[in-house]
Amino acid sequence: MMMTNPIPYIFIMMIFVSCRCNSTSNAIVEDSDTTKVESWASDPDVPLIQKNLELHLKAKSEGDFVTFTRYAYPRLFETMDKAEVIKTMETYRAEGMIQEMKLIQMKFVSPAFADSLYKFRLIKFDGIMTIQFSPDYGTDPKSFFNMLKEEHGEEFMVYDEEKKKYTIEREFPMYATCPVDSTDWTFLNYTYTTMSGSAQIFPFEVVRQLKTFEK
Repeated sequence: MMMTNPIPYIFIMMIFVSCRCNSTSNAIVEDSDTTKVESWASDPDVPLIQKNLELHLKAKSEGDFVTFTRYAYPRLFETMDKAEVIKTMETYRAEGMIQEMKLIQMKFVSPAFADSLYKFRLIKFDGIMTIQFSPDYGTDPKSFFNMLKEEHGEEFMVYDEEKKKYTIEREFPMYATCPVDSTDWTFLNYTYTTMSGSAQIFPFEVVRQLKTFEK
Protein backbone atom coordinates (compact mmCIF):
# COMPACT_ATOMS: atom_id res chain seq x y z
CA MET A 1 0.00 0.00 0.00
CA MET A 2 1.29 3.47 -0.87
CA MET A 3 2.00 5.52 2.25
CA THR A 4 1.58 9.29 2.37
CA ASN A 5 4.43 11.62 3.36
CA PRO A 6 5.37 10.72 6.97
CA ILE A 7 6.48 14.23 7.99
CA PRO A 8 3.02 15.66 8.82
CA TYR A 9 2.08 12.63 10.92
CA ILE A 10 5.40 12.68 12.79
CA PHE A 11 4.76 16.34 13.60
CA ILE A 12 1.26 15.49 14.84
CA MET A 13 2.66 12.67 16.99
CA MET A 14 5.09 15.12 18.60
CA ILE A 15 2.22 17.44 19.53
CA PHE A 16 -0.45 14.99 20.65
CA VAL A 17 1.56 12.02 21.95
CA SER A 18 3.36 12.19 25.27
CA CYS A 19 7.13 12.06 25.04
CA ARG A 20 10.18 11.73 27.23
CA CYS A 21 10.24 13.93 30.30
CA ASN A 22 13.49 15.26 31.79
CA SER A 23 13.46 12.91 34.74
CA THR A 24 16.00 10.42 35.98
CA SER A 25 13.72 7.51 35.15
CA ASN A 26 10.43 7.08 33.29
CA ALA A 27 9.97 3.46 34.28
CA ILE A 28 6.68 2.48 35.86
CA VAL A 29 7.34 2.39 39.62
CA GLU A 30 5.35 2.47 42.81
CA ASP A 31 5.44 5.87 44.54
CA SER A 32 6.60 5.26 48.09
CA ASP A 33 6.08 8.88 49.17
CA THR A 34 2.48 8.58 50.38
CA THR A 35 2.38 12.17 51.66
CA LYS A 36 3.19 13.47 48.19
CA VAL A 37 0.62 11.14 46.60
CA GLU A 38 -2.15 12.21 48.97
CA SER A 39 -1.42 15.90 48.47
CA TRP A 40 -2.29 15.87 44.77
CA ALA A 41 -4.66 12.91 44.74
CA SER A 42 -7.08 14.76 47.02
CA ASP A 43 -7.31 17.69 44.58
CA PRO A 44 -10.93 17.84 43.30
CA ASP A 45 -9.71 18.47 39.74
CA VAL A 46 -7.86 15.14 39.54
CA PRO A 47 -10.92 12.89 38.87
CA LEU A 48 -12.08 15.35 36.19
CA ILE A 49 -8.65 15.37 34.57
CA GLN A 50 -8.44 11.58 34.64
CA LYS A 51 -11.94 11.16 33.18
CA ASN A 52 -11.20 13.43 30.21
CA LEU A 53 -7.75 11.93 29.71
CA GLU A 54 -9.26 8.45 29.52
CA LEU A 55 -11.80 9.70 26.95
CA HIS A 56 -8.99 11.37 24.99
CA LEU A 57 -6.86 8.21 24.87
CA LYS A 58 -9.85 5.91 24.23
CA ALA A 59 -10.87 7.99 21.23
CA LYS A 60 -7.35 7.79 19.81
CA SER A 61 -7.24 4.03 20.29
CA GLU A 62 -10.59 3.60 18.54
CA GLY A 63 -9.71 5.91 15.66
CA ASP A 64 -12.35 8.48 16.66
CA PHE A 65 -10.17 11.48 15.88
CA VAL A 66 -13.04 13.97 16.06
CA THR A 67 -13.50 13.10 19.74
CA PHE A 68 -9.73 12.82 20.20
CA THR A 69 -9.18 16.40 19.01
CA ARG A 70 -12.17 17.60 21.05
CA TYR A 71 -10.01 16.81 24.11
CA ALA A 72 -6.91 18.52 22.68
CA TYR A 73 -5.93 22.02 23.85
CA PRO A 74 -8.23 24.21 21.68
CA ARG A 75 -5.65 26.93 21.00
CA LEU A 76 -3.53 24.41 19.09
CA PHE A 77 -5.96 24.89 16.26
CA GLU A 78 -5.06 28.54 16.00
CA THR A 79 -1.76 27.35 14.50
CA MET A 80 -2.96 24.35 12.47
CA ASP A 81 -6.16 23.33 10.73
CA LYS A 82 -8.21 20.94 12.87
CA ALA A 83 -9.89 19.28 9.90
CA GLU A 84 -6.49 18.65 8.30
CA VAL A 85 -5.16 17.10 11.53
CA ILE A 86 -8.16 14.76 11.68
CA LYS A 87 -7.81 13.86 7.99
CA THR A 88 -4.09 13.09 8.38
CA MET A 89 -4.66 10.82 11.39
CA GLU A 90 -7.54 9.03 9.65
CA THR A 91 -5.40 8.50 6.54
CA TYR A 92 -2.52 6.93 8.45
CA ARG A 93 -4.86 4.63 10.33
CA ALA A 94 -6.53 3.57 7.07
CA GLU A 95 -3.11 2.86 5.57
CA GLY A 96 -2.24 0.50 8.39
CA MET A 97 -0.69 2.41 11.29
CA ILE A 98 -2.87 1.75 14.34
CA GLN A 99 -1.85 3.58 17.49
CA GLU A 100 -3.45 2.76 20.84
CA MET A 101 -2.78 4.17 24.28
CA LYS A 102 -4.07 3.18 27.70
CA LEU A 103 -3.81 4.90 31.06
CA ILE A 104 -2.82 2.54 33.88
CA GLN A 105 -2.74 5.00 36.77
CA MET A 106 -2.27 8.67 37.50
CA LYS A 107 1.11 9.38 39.11
CA PHE A 108 1.22 13.15 39.63
CA VAL A 109 -0.75 16.35 39.03
CA SER A 110 0.96 19.69 39.59
CA PRO A 111 -0.68 22.79 41.04
CA ALA A 112 -2.53 24.91 38.48
CA PHE A 113 -0.95 27.99 36.90
CA ALA A 114 -3.03 30.39 34.82
CA ASP A 115 -2.92 33.23 32.37
CA SER A 116 -5.97 35.38 31.62
CA LEU A 117 -7.70 32.63 29.62
CA TYR A 118 -6.53 29.16 30.68
CA LYS A 119 -5.19 27.28 33.64
CA PHE A 120 -2.49 24.66 33.13
CA ARG A 121 -1.17 21.63 35.02
CA LEU A 122 1.63 19.17 34.39
CA ILE A 123 0.34 15.61 34.73
CA LYS A 124 2.18 12.28 34.76
CA PHE A 125 0.64 8.86 34.33
CA ASP A 126 1.72 5.27 33.87
CA GLY A 127 0.58 4.04 30.49
CA ILE A 128 1.05 1.61 27.62
CA MET A 129 1.22 2.74 24.01
CA THR A 130 1.24 0.36 21.06
CA ILE A 131 1.80 1.09 17.38
CA GLN A 132 0.66 -1.74 15.12
CA PHE A 133 1.51 -1.82 11.40
CA SER A 134 -0.43 -3.86 8.86
CA PRO A 135 1.45 -6.50 6.82
CA ASP A 136 1.18 -4.42 3.64
CA TYR A 137 2.13 -1.10 5.23
CA GLY A 138 4.05 0.93 2.66
CA THR A 139 7.10 1.76 4.81
CA ASP A 140 9.29 -0.52 6.92
CA PRO A 141 8.08 -0.05 10.53
CA LYS A 142 11.70 -0.25 11.68
CA SER A 143 12.25 3.14 10.06
CA PHE A 144 10.34 4.65 13.00
CA PHE A 145 12.64 3.07 15.59
CA ASN A 146 15.10 5.94 16.01
CA MET A 147 12.35 8.55 16.26
CA LEU A 148 10.50 6.54 18.90
CA LYS A 149 13.74 5.83 20.77
CA GLU A 150 14.48 9.56 20.90
CA GLU A 151 10.96 10.37 22.06
CA HIS A 152 10.49 7.62 24.66
CA GLY A 153 13.83 6.00 25.48
CA GLU A 154 14.95 2.64 24.10
CA GLU A 155 14.76 1.05 27.54
CA PHE A 156 10.97 1.51 27.61
CA MET A 157 10.14 0.19 24.13
CA VAL A 158 9.97 -3.21 22.48
CA TYR A 159 9.60 -3.89 18.76
CA ASP A 160 8.14 -7.25 17.72
CA GLU A 161 9.34 -7.68 14.14
CA GLU A 162 7.10 -10.66 13.46
CA LYS A 163 3.96 -8.79 14.53
CA LYS A 164 5.23 -5.41 13.24
CA LYS A 165 4.30 -3.85 16.55
CA TYR A 166 5.91 -1.39 18.96
CA THR A 167 5.01 -1.51 22.65
CA ILE A 168 6.03 1.38 24.90
CA GLU A 169 5.39 1.11 28.63
CA ARG A 170 6.47 3.98 30.85
CA GLU A 171 5.51 7.10 32.76
CA PHE A 172 4.09 9.69 30.36
CA PRO A 173 4.00 13.46 30.96
CA MET A 174 1.45 15.82 29.43
CA TYR A 175 -0.01 19.25 30.05
CA ALA A 176 -3.65 19.45 31.10
CA THR A 177 -5.44 22.72 30.31
CA CYS A 178 -8.88 24.23 30.70
CA PRO A 179 -10.50 27.69 30.65
CA VAL A 180 -10.16 29.54 33.96
CA ASP A 181 -13.95 29.44 34.47
CA SER A 182 -14.34 25.75 33.52
CA THR A 183 -13.42 22.21 34.53
CA ASP A 184 -13.44 20.81 30.98
CA TRP A 185 -9.83 19.63 30.82
CA THR A 186 -7.99 19.17 27.54
CA PHE A 187 -4.45 17.98 26.80
CA LEU A 188 -1.19 18.84 25.07
CA ASN A 189 2.20 17.17 24.74
CA TYR A 190 4.67 19.29 26.74
CA THR A 191 7.32 19.16 23.98
CA TYR A 192 5.12 21.42 21.84
CA THR A 193 6.13 24.33 24.06
CA THR A 194 9.68 24.16 22.66
CA MET A 195 8.51 24.53 19.05
CA SER A 196 8.54 27.70 17.01
CA GLY A 197 5.32 29.67 17.37
CA SER A 198 4.22 28.02 20.61
CA ALA A 199 4.62 31.21 22.68
CA GLN A 200 1.52 32.78 21.14
CA ILE A 201 -0.74 30.05 22.57
CA PHE A 202 1.23 28.83 25.61
CA PRO A 203 2.44 31.57 27.98
CA PHE A 204 6.15 31.51 28.81
CA GLU A 205 5.70 32.23 32.52
CA VAL A 206 3.26 29.33 32.90
CA VAL A 207 5.67 27.01 31.07
CA ARG A 208 8.52 28.13 33.34
CA GLN A 209 6.50 27.35 36.46
CA LEU A 210 5.27 23.99 35.19
CA LYS A 211 8.76 22.86 34.21
CA THR A 212 9.82 23.02 37.84
CA PHE A 213 7.65 19.93 38.37
CA GLU A 214 9.11 17.85 35.53
CA LYS A 215 11.73 16.07 37.63
